[in-house]
Amino acid sequence: MAAARCFVGVVFLLLVWGPPTRSARAQECLHYEDLAHFVYQADTLYSALNLAVSGDYAYVTYAIPTLRIYDISDRVHPQLVGGCSVGTCAVLGQARDVALFDGFACVVTSHEGLEIVDVNQPDSPTAIASLNTSGIAMGVDCMDGYAYIAALGTGLCVVDIHDPWLPATVAYLDTPGPAEEIACADGLVYIAAGNAGLAIVDASVPFSPTILATLPTPAAAANVAVSGAYVFVAAEGAGLLVVDVHDPAAPFILGALRDPEYARDVCVYEGVAYVNTGLGLQVVNLDNLGEPSAIGLVRAPGPANGVAVVDDYVYMSSTHFSLGVVDLCDFKFPTLVSSICTYEGAIGVCARNQYVYVADDEAGLVIVDATHVESPAIIGWVDTPGLGRSVSVVGDLAFLADYTSGLQIIDISDPTTASIVGGVDTPGHATDLRVVDGYAYLADGAGGLHIVDVTNPAAPQIVATLLTADDVWGVTVEDGLACVASGYDQFFTIDVSEPTMPEILGWVTIPPWFEFWGNAIARCEDVVLANVPYAGICIIDVGTPASPVLIGRIEMDDDVRDIDVFGNLAYVACHTAGITIFDLSNPYVPTLISTGITQGIAYGVDGTGDYLYVAGGYDGLEIAYRQCSDEPTPVSTTRLQAQVDPEGVHLSWNPVAIEAHEDLLIRRREDPEGTLSGFITLATLGPEASMIGEYCDRTAQSGRHYLYRLIAHAADGSERMLAETSVTLAGGRLELLPIGILPGDVMTTLSFRVPHAGTTRLGVFDVAGRCIWRSEPMQAITGLNQVGWDGRDARGSRAPSGLYHVSLDWHGRRVTRPLVVLR
Repeated sequence: MAAARCFVGVVFLLLVWGPPTRSARAQECLHYEDLAHFVYQADTLYSALNLAVSGDYAYVTYAIPTLRIYDISDRVHPQLVGGCSVGTCAVLGQARDVALFDGFACVVTSHEGLEIVDVNQPDSPTAIASLNTSGIAMGVDCMDGYAYIAALGTGLCVVDIHDPWLPATVAYLDTPGPAEEIACADGLVYIAAGNAGLAIVDASVPFSPTILATLPTPAAAANVAVSGAYVFVAAEGAGLLVVDVHDPAAPFILGALRDPEYARDVCVYEGVAYVNTGLGLQVVNLDNLGEPSAIGLVRAPGPANGVAVVDDYVYMSSTHFSLGVVDLCDFKFPTLVSSICTYEGAIGVCARNQYVYVADDEAGLVIVDATHVESPAIIGWVDTPGLGRSVSVVGDLAFLADYTSGLQIIDISDPTTASIVGGVDTPGHATDLRVVDGYAYLADGAGGLHIVDVTNPAAPQIVATLLTADDVWGVTVEDGLACVASGYDQFFTIDVSEPTMPEILGWVTIPPWFEFWGNAIARCEDVVLANVPYAGICIIDVGTPASPVLIGRIEMDDDVRDIDVFGNLAYVACHTAGITIFDLSNPYVPTLISTGITQGIAYGVDGTGDYLYVAGGYDGLEIAYRQCSDEPTPVSTTRLQAQVDPEGVHLSWNPVAIEAHEDLLIRRREDPEGTLSGFITLATLGPEASMIGEYCDRTAQSGRHYLYRLIAHAADGSERMLAETSVTLAGGRLELLPIGILPGDVMTTLSFRVPHAGTTRLGVFDVAGRCIWRSEPMQAITGLNQVGWDGRDARGSRAPSGLYHVSLDWHGRRVTRPLVVLR
């Protein structure tokens, strides 16, 4: 019998913004988009370490010596507008922090000190001066024409920046403990000094700063913010500390909030503190500074480092994303209805009527009565021989993917006395299943996809097994079509209209920059979503089952464990960030509705009933409100296809309806699997072009990988993505091989290579640029081609001695080589 990890039946309510005005059963759903949630993240460029915000711009530093500037005038959709390198130590250097003054940015790099960047033109920032400082520079702030730098091994360094082009060090001050971060206000400098706590420095005379006081803190001081006569310290093991500095020489801790304990950074804005923690963004009410209280927690896709606030939006830099945005939405936060511990680790979940069935790892199947959703209770338990991974319920039967023990079938006609009635062992590891019309479709890892006849539950029979190139982790079945994810790079569509004779219809290879497992898989009309561990979700159009197409992806920095679709909404279970909701009305541009619906980890989710039922691992079963939704919006796709031919990359799309005030944009980004070069606009087409459905990119080069997007662009600057596709061009080059010297009347061979088969022509020109000979147009093959020339011009006369140039023309491109003729 599996040992219980926690008390069975423990139920708690998390009521964050006060008691509800009506019962949970009456409320039934929430508009999560109206609650505080993570709304945006910019593409990652290494790890973003810190940021500063001023006006309509955010300035972000990275774990490489780089500063990037984002336009945040559209608060929810920042746009990268400029960037530059800082320092010269690209291997060891890190741009640790940034502070702003009078159109300039002070950036400290860990191994080189201070860099000053002119940011008066945000789209073209320029590093104008540098100054080596002792120690490892960690933090910087500016005050009254001076930059104050916190450095490990040195303490405080004061730099005169009145003339930004000629910064000069004016003072050093040794500080107790490692100087890690810094904040300045009213002639005082506050230093987060690690295990030494908070150091307060009098900098009224910048040339001779002096330590006024050192305040020990219960844990290492990691960061610091100042608001009036109070200092707020983010302590790595003690949460948020409020320090009274009315008398800077005698500071004392006035209040503290220790949950969550780990704090990275803190920002204070209009009586509210925003604390980056290991779990996300903690919002703290400072009405009572002696007893600061948590208003709520916003789960972020990854650990955040820096934090700043503008209006009602919080901007964060992170190890996993460059710039993240949190919409505070009047400080309303999701309310967990209830939760209950299960015996082991809740992995999968299925809700039917008033009962919730939990695949509970070593405990097998746990049955919860949720008739009273505010107080669920465990009423049944079946200890299966394997490990419960996924559960599906049909009628009075529960079907369990039992990992090491294949498929287990359980009679649940009386949930209080549920029992195993049949099962079938499988050669692999059963992780996922669907049951449709008397057949169970079992994803069995290395064992492939098994189709099991379960019309006789006491004697289930495997009637077909389909092996793919790699392990099968997830499966979804609808309308006679099974979709499975195989191993690390294959997605298959399978005809199961005759379950005993499954037939692969088509497949799509997931690009190599994804590590594809697909153990979380769900279908929404003609779109299938499958997870990419630690990278997000692939979106695949299966409208034409014989030719599925990868049409997009949802980039996430958490491990996706399960996906459930209700209408046009996708509920995504994330390992550390709880439940995230996306609107799939336009699957090319999934819209993030909310994050952190639950406060714990999430392994499984079922959102098809009145509530969200979440398998929360060792936290057991969690019940949350479902997203309110009117009639589901149909999911519509506009397939964008790319075809390579000698002329270039031909793009084609289905006719797409756009508004009269919108233009159609064709955008391209090069090499999405390597260094990102950013999107460029290839063409701006009028509304009528949306119905033509084709465009040729003649500038594409061989050996490159391109990502194309079809964008509807309105006059007000707003955009919506209609479709996306990628293509790899063959690696051949357009090349004319060296020729050398042509003696006398000897026939010479002109050798050349072309990337793709197509019409080619050669020519010979004298030094004045006159063409003396040209070949007939020829159909070259991909790779090496050869053409002979006997040294005579177009009239048959011998070309005189001298220097010539041979040209190779191929679809608007030309390469040349010199040729010497000797007579």
